[in-house]
Order: sequence, then structure tokens, then C-alpha cells
Amino acid sequence: MRNFIILVIIFLVSTVAHWALVTAGAGFNISFNFMLVAGIAACSFYERWAGYTFMFFGGLFLDFFGVNMFGAYAFTFTLCCAAVYTAKKSLDFESPLPQAVLVFCVTLGSILVYNLTGIIFLKGTSWHGFDSLILSAVFNALTAPFVFYILKILRLPLENKF
Repeated sequence: MRNFIILVIIFLVSTVAHWALVTAGAGFNISFNFMLVAGIAACSFYERWAGYTFMFFGGLFLDFFGVNMFGAYAFTFTLCCAAVYTAKKSLDFESPLPQAVLVFCVTLGSILVYNLTGIIFLKGTSWHGFDSLILSAVFNALTAPFVFYILKILRLPLENKF
């Protein structure tokens, strides 16, 4: 029950942080996807049911604020969750470099899957260019070690207690 409450609090804080970072980055034409970074961190520290639930509802949260393709973010984030759990078997998430590389790769994959979904269902998508693609992946990767660190701190009392 305590894991569930902590994940709900993390989700609520992540929604506010996502909104704040997207708003701040919009003036500089920088795209952050804080929900994706928080979801990847949740997948790396929590069991499968928690990760898939967090990522699905994180994508659904972004779908509510989108103007096209309701459900595309939820689909994309669920696929990203599967990729994280596949990579979790062979990567160590204790150091910042694997965390940043994982977030960079998953961000690139999520943007491409989301745009491919738009091409399939809407016969087109809004493509902002490769600069935006790479910059958003870099900024997500730079924020990843901080998010992983915060989730690790929130997880520590649970590990010490049991």
C-alpha cells in the first residue's frame, strides 16, 4: 500500500513538473517530456505492475492535453515501458551514465513511435525536425540522473524497512 501511495505522489509531482518544464521550454523551442523520464525511473525501481500502470496513466495524462490522436501517448509510453523492462535485465541503473543513455534512447524511440502512429492514423504528423528530436532527447537525458536520484531516495525507506 505504501508503494502505491508513493507512486501516486510521484505521479502528481511529475504532472506539475512536466507542465512547468514544458511551459518554460516553449519560449526557447525546447521540448521536455518529464512524464517519460519519471516513468522510466519508476520502471527501473518498481515492479512491473507499477511501471506499466505509471507509464500508461502518464501517457493518458498527456493524451488529455493533446489535440490529436487520443491514446497515442498511452500506447507509446506502454511500449517504452516494455523496452525499459527488457533493458533492465542487462543494465545497471545505479550510475548516471546508463540512466542518461537509457532515457536518451527511449526518448528517441518514443518520439519516432508517436510520429509513426500519427502517420498511420492521421496520414501525417507535425515534424519539428531532427534538431528538436535530438535536443529533446538530450534535455531528457540530462534531467534523468536527478529524477532517478529522487526516486531512489523515496525508495530507500522501503528497502530498509523490509
